[in-house]
Amino acid sequence: MFKRFIRKKGVLILLALLTLNSFYVSAKEEKIKDIEQYLPLLEPEENHIVIKSTQEIVFDKSDGNVSANMSVSKKYTSVRYGDYYATYVAYDNESNSINSEVVTAPRIGIRHSSNTTSDGIFYDGYNICTLSYSTIQKGDVATISYKVNYPKMFYLSRILLTEDLFTLNKVVKISVPSWLNMEIKEFNFNSSIKKTITNKKNETIYTYSIDNLKAYKSENRSRSISWNQPSLLFVYKSANVSKNKEVEFFPTAQKQYEWYQSLIAQNVEITDSLCTETKQITADCKNDKEKLATIYEWVQSNIRYIAFEDGMAGYRPQIAHEVFDNKYGDCKGMANLLCKMLGCVGIDARLTWLGTNDIPYDYSTPSLAVDNHAICAAILGKDTIYLDATNQYLTVGVYPSSIEGRPAMVSNGVNCILTRIPEVSPKQNTDSVSIKFAIDQNKLKGTLKNTFKGDNKARFLSLLEDNDNELMSTLHSSGFIGLPEKERNIKVSSLSASDSTISIEYPFEDRSDLILADGKYYLSMDLWQNMIYGDVDIEKRTTDLFLKNKKVYSYVAELEIPANYTVSYKPANKNIDNPNFSFNTQYIIKGNKLTYKRNLTIKNPLIKKEQFKEWNNDIKQIKASYLEQVVLSKTADKKQVSKSKKNNKK
Repeated sequence: MFKRFIRKKGVLILLALLTLNSFYVSAKEEKIKDIEQYLPLLEPEENHIVIKSTQEIVFDKSDGNVSANMSVSKKYTSVRYGDYYATYVAYDNESNSINSEVVTAPRIGIRHSSNTTSDGIFYDGYNICTLSYSTIQKGDVATISYKVNYPKMFYLSRILLTEDLFTLNKVVKISVPSWLNMEIKEFNFNSSIKKTITNKKNETIYTYSIDNLKAYKSENRSRSISWNQPSLLFVYKSANVSKNKEVEFFPTAQKQYEWYQSLIAQNVEITDSLCTETKQITADCKNDKEKLATIYEWVQSNIRYIAFEDGMAGYRPQIAHEVFDNKYGDCKGMANLLCKMLGCVGIDARLTWLGTNDIPYDYSTPSLAVDNHAICAAILGKDTIYLDATNQYLTVGVYPSSIEGRPAMVSNGVNCILTRIPEVSPKQNTDSVSIKFAIDQNKLKGTLKNTFKGDNKARFLSLLEDNDNELMSTLHSSGFIGLPEKERNIKVSSLSASDSTISIEYPFEDRSDLILADGKYYLSMDLWQNMIYGDVDIEKRTTDLFLKNKKVYSYVAELEIPANYTVSYKPANKNIDNPNFSFNTQYIIKGNKLTYKRNLTIKNPLIKKEQFKEWNNDIKQIKASYLEQVVLSKTADKKQVSKSKKNNKK
């Protein structure tokens, strides 16, 4: 991945190539006496307040280069006794120096560590500086301050105007010198942000101020923070670095592409041995299509994806043969390896940059913030096929929801090609369930088969891997019902990345959805009930609902009607169709079989806040449909029917 904003333990981390200078933390003997006045402004779980947050950015030029320096200072207090708080800053391995100094720190801590997983496995190329404080009394005050230097100012591509804690006042000040031609673009702004512009002789100062800023809290099923929180995006066009020298940066997307290309040119690629091994891998392939699929699957299966930021702020691709030998790489390294291996067998393959659906920006705003991912574009005849090897479970031509429809920049010699990754159909991501069952001793018994495609397949296989390939625990955690006690009774199709689908099949047994009363069976035919918890708390939710991907939930249940029983009631068929999704049901009786078919299609995974009321009404109808029951009644005996007719005549 490229530089990005991420969350770590609920705290915002700024990721970029940086040098931390004059790193200090201070705890002054200061105390807020009337701390209770702020309690009504906080959520019940909130214990800390940022009294004042300031962020100042200045630019400097020297030796034909422009750098950026950001100073951050935050004054904290706590509304509880003996509480603890920590904030984190991530810095790149290429930092020139890291100097830290504790001014007065009876309860302050600074700790540097590499960014690893909880079990100590290498995670990425960043180091983490943890700055923390603890309080003894309510109202104790601590100030955490640090300075960040960006050797090339375009690494500072954006900032978010958010805080993890309730903030009484936040000020962001950007001093743009007259010799620097840059643009500041504002995203997701609202009336609470006050902006002033002060023009001086040699600089223009932009000041953004926010009072009573609520703490940012991520919501379940929502888009990334960049989509719903205010941010500033910096577009660096040019600078007069000396009297006779003007340097261009990224006035256009083409210039941004040229910078990417200059980084690639710095790599010394040695492909002789790589091509030899690639040709061995594809020795049995009959045509280019088979070679492409074989190489793609080999990289997916043999190269471990690690978000390793290595070199030039993570923008220069790793050398292909090193990724091949090391058996790990980041997205750019894996994409570069794919391109080189495909090139070894004569397939035209180009490195491609793009921003995933975590990013709201596009190439109309040239900035490093536009891109956070790299893939390979392979050209076969008139077709361009995009290959994202970081997702090891998708086949050729199946695009993950994170990149489908996204703007992309494709290598094309001197000039780039700006395009978009193709949109996908909801059918690409199908979750299909088929159940055949009968009533046996007041239980539903039969067989269940669940088939996955696309993102649904990738998600299941990823969960299986996270569970150390323990199938039963994965099925239980995935919500499978009616499972047999022993795993050997479960049939699993091949779990290869090259398979377009995977399936799980097992003998099914369940009694929870069957009721026997007064000689009648009452049964809900929909045992899977997708999206039953899909409604939204309109009063509390602040962001749009994002369901991750387009998808199809297909469900078919076939019931063998018991002997001497008939279907005395079946619910009416249901049909809901709108731009976001469709839902339809159908009940069919044929011979001694009752078949229930249900299809739920998510056409657009983004549900806007203004659509919540309609969305909830539709989900309410879906829930009602799930709860409706089929009624099976005993067929009257022929003798009883004849006797009844005689009595009626009398």
